Amino acid sequence: MKKILALAAVLIAVAVVLTGCGMPSCGGDTATSALMSDKPWDNLYNYEKSTYAVERCGAKPDGNSWTADGTDVRAEGTYTVEIYTVEGDIATWNGADMNALVPAYFEEYIARRIENGELSSASGAYSLLVAEYTLTYTDNEANGGYKGKTDTLKSVALFRNIDMSPVFSYKTADLGASGIQYTAFADYLGGTNRFTVGGSEETVTEIESNTDNETLYLYARAQTGLTEGLSTSVTVHNSVETGVYNDEAVHTMGISVTTGATLYGVDAEKSLSFIPEYVGDDVPFITAEEAEASEDTDDKAGYAFPVNQAVIYRSDTDMGTSATLLFSDTDFGLLDAKTSNVLMQITTHENDPETAEPSTITIANISDYTIRQ
Repeated sequence: MKKILALAAVLIAVAVVLTGCGMPSCGGDTATSALMSDKPWDNLYNYEKSTYAVERCGAKPDGNSWTADGTDVRAEGTYTVEIYTVEGDIATWNGADMNALVPAYFEEYIARRIENGELSSASGAYSLLVAEYTLTYTDNEANGGYKGKTDTLKSVALFRNIDMSPVFSYKTADLGASGIQYTAFADYLGGTNRFTVGGSEETVTEIESNTDNETLYLYARAQTGLTEGLSTSVTVHNSVETGVYNDEAVHTMGISVTTGATLYGVDAEKSLSFIPEYVGDDVPFITAEEAEASEDTDDKAGYAFPVNQAVIYRSDTDMGTSATLLFSDTDFGLLDAKTSNVLMQITTHENDPETAEPSTITIANISDYTIRQ
């Protein structure tokens, strides 16, 4: 029991994909909420990979809000997100090694459902999300016994492109800071959630959901109203919480978008080769001299990306953390292949349970991008 309670306590602290949210800090005019028929990650290469540099800092007040204290770095890491569009029949698709990605369940689940005709054979019917998050705790005194420990989370989710409804999601975690390891597998066709902590007995919970927490950021990215200031909500299943409490955990997540924002300071050293390769001169670059000479652009040297800002928050009494996503308002292009609404930055706030004020802020900034395997 103590180990389960400990796991519940660290869920928010190590979350990559949102497990809870706080009050939104922005909003726009309500726009029609619907999924794009052609998803923004669709491209001629049937693949997209985004890499982010992650830094978790202590939070400090900044006027009426909170900001990350760059002198108080608590942890550093990386976050990678790969999206494969299944080309051809999924029964014969070999774009990714599913046996390696989902070793415990592929033979008994995916292969059997393909054989039984429960999955569509239409080309382009599905996409596969593969994400990995690592976070290593620094020597910061605030980390106590966490110093030098690393948390690693891996997620795999197969979903239908037409409506983004999930087929399955599989998540593994090795939390060095707490010594906890777990696996969570949500089977949406079979209506079961399988969860194991360490070497303990597997918990199997019946579920009825048809949405998944692992694809929440993609769901926001694929909204037609993202560039128009939408305000919408979606209910999502959380397989880890379901396993911890052995009761289906479904949360309503609000999405509030502000358009016309700018992300300053991207790649001030011009060392990220993907920006000129995919964006070219479509985004202005502010030199250090220009930034210093202008009050409006002080400390904003680098590419100035026009972005749409989406705040995602849990519409529950127990709101937890919040996430702010910045999506590029400039398309990325390579030859004749285009992608849109590329996620440039993710900011999450973790609150102190006693004061309900932010204690740490984690920022993930895009550091690499490609649509070629």
